[in-house]
Amino acid sequence: MVGAELAWERGGTRGAGATICVIDTGLDLAHRDFRDAEGHTRVRWLLDLDADPRGVHDALEVNGGAVWSREEIDDALARGEEIAPDWHGHGTSIASAAAGDDTPSDTGEDGLRAGIAPEAELVIVRALRRGALGFHDDDVVRGARFCVDPRVSIASRTVILLALGGHDGPHDGTSAYERALSSITARGAAVVVAAGNDGDVPMHAAGWLVREEPVALTVRLPTPSIDDGLVAIAVRGAREVRASVREGPFTPWASRGVSIEEPSIVIDTTDVTTTYVIAHGALAAGDLVIEARGAASEGGALDAWIVEARLGDALFVPRFVGLGAREGEEITIPATADGVIAVGASVSRALLEGESRPALTLEADESGRASFSSRGPRVDGAPLPTLLAPGGWIVAARSSSIDPADPEALFAGSSERFEAQRRGDDRLAVAGTSVAAALVAGAVALGRASEGGVVEDRVALSESASALALAEAPFDARTGAGLLQIPAYLVRRREVGAIAEPLELGCTRSTITPGARDLAVIVRSRGGGEARVRTRVVGEAWSGTRTMRGGWVAVPVAVPARVIGAVVDVEAEVAGRVSSACTVAVMQDATPLAVSGGCAVSMRPSARSSLSLAWLAIALTFALRRRARTQPGGVVLRSRP
Repeated sequence: MVGAELAWERGGTRGAGATICVIDTGLDLAHRDFRDAEGHTRVRWLLDLDADPRGVHDALEVNGGAVWSREEIDDALARGEEIAPDWHGHGTSIASAAAGDDTPSDTGEDGLRAGIAPEAELVIVRALRRGALGFHDDDVVRGARFCVDPRVSIASRTVILLALGGHDGPHDGTSAYERALSSITARGAAVVVAAGNDGDVPMHAAGWLVREEPVALTVRLPTPSIDDGLVAIAVRGAREVRASVREGPFTPWASRGVSIEEPSIVIDTTDVTTTYVIAHGALAAGDLVIEARGAASEGGALDAWIVEARLGDALFVPRFVGLGAREGEEITIPATADGVIAVGASVSRALLEGESRPALTLEADESGRASFSSRGPRVDGAPLPTLLAPGGWIVAARSSSIDPADPEALFAGSSERFEAQRRGDDRLAVAGTSVAAALVAGAVALGRASEGGVVEDRVALSESASALALAEAPFDARTGAGLLQIPAYLVRRREVGAIAEPLELGCTRSTITPGARDLAVIVRSRGGGEARVRTRVVGEAWSGTRTMRGGWVAVPVAVPARVIGAVVDVEAEVAGRVSSACTVAVMQDATPLAVSGGCAVSMRPSARSSLSLAWLAIALTFALRRRARTQPGGVVLRSRP
């Protein structure tokens, strides 16, 4: 579907000369996918952040973690010693999809299940700490900085793969976490991030606070299958918040610097910008209603995100319903960071039958997007996802350290799921935006295997992507620019030429609210060079201005408040020529309407917890406050584990 074999043939490389740095749950170093034909490891460096420094590589261990070199890994493998085992299993599978080489075996299928860049070198960062709720933001950033350390890799030849994501943060590129990853791209490395697997559930709600008038947001809860269920919602922009479950009484209004705990609700407002509403304990099906209000003298934007749910094998996952619930805008952090390549998933195989196992199925919508794949745009109107890649079912490596009964591991203690996805002795059938991101990371490694790229990888991928059904514009909030096409991408990243006439213009939304951060115009043109692009609502002054390099750019549009309730035309001027971009409806959002939208899965593990309710409430409150909420992306049986 993506032309990998053709790219190998035409490009003359399978990734030799490039490095893929996988920041994830670890790697099964003994797996044949990550050893060459002589049995030597293909991993150049390994950083285990769940272990103490070894004292062997002091300069690389200065920020914590144990570091192993290629030679030390080989010695350990020869002794039969296990280093940084991937007990979770996610990291092994996505590394295999990106760069596994399917070295000779007795299966008769040598090479048929190789990854996209099977000759690329690997750098591995085990960033998931045993017992943690997910990846800590600072561990992910620490791992990314390790990846681009000159002693570890050459940044211009390096691709960092982040098949992980979460919803605790602003989702607009402004958090310290997002900005830290953006700075990594500025150092020359490509950062490829899974867009998330929340595309079939409204995870985000938004509104507009008018003085002290309360805005109500509703979360629909299922009945948990465990006794200590928990759901956490982050609320940004409110001065005061109160909540109620199952039509019960509201908690008192909570303002900054105050924490309130009721029998089944914790409200923590001690964070400077975010209030956390945590419903816990003996939850039952019904609605969690959150009311928020602003200061008496001012209004402002209100946003809320479901950042965590631990409800066991519930019938459905929590979701926002009613006024305020947003369709789209589910892209997880850090795929929202500026400069990264955010990857959604298409369906490459809707049905995968097993010999004695239940068939595995996936669904796609009419655009070609897998139904679980998170939709854009970013909350500020920036175009996300960047593009799609096949997200299942794909057969990849299985870690030998997975215990199917482990509730914290990949299959959440479900032997049925394990058996359904197992393929042979060392393979799994996987699905999710995690594996889609892995395929894109492999593609970018092919592009970076040799010098000569002149067009930014993110732009080249977007320009070369093939249009999917109904995706005739340069951007669709469901599909991004379209489906990964590796041969066209490799050609485009080396093309240089004069700026061409703009071929396609479009917008990231069809329904907007007043403000310069709600809408962006997408301009895509064949050809290189530079041109100035500016935008306006017809009849208004020109607003956003950008320089287009390489033929793809997103330009913000300022929408004046006086046009609320109107349908307006938006146009762009590219290289001196004015063209129509789109027509949009401008809506008052005091009671916001759903916008038309177009495994780093943000996993919601179904593990049973042996911890007390009090510990859960307190620990999660402080974990959320630290913003350590990035969850492993998922190799999933369903759109959400």
